[in-house]
Amino acid sequence: MILLGVTYLAVDNLAAMYGVEAGTGPARVAPIAYLVIFAAGTAWGLILKRTKPTVYEGIGRGTRSATASGLSTIL
Repeated sequence: MILLGVTYLAVDNLAAMYGVEAGTGPARVAPIAYLVIFAAGTAWGLILKRTKPTVYEGIGRGTRSATASGLSTIL
């Protein structure tokens, strides 16, 4: 909950942090860009989970994990 609160405050005060007026360029583009990147990453993760479960299981385990052993042949 604390992280959500901090995120809300950061986005709400983004214009002040950038030193621009509310509703202008960077204050509107930055949150939208973060949401687009978040959605693309989530979609890519779901695609990997369905199409290449071995690669998906190796995410976050390092390159020498047993589940990521086939990763070098895929990439």
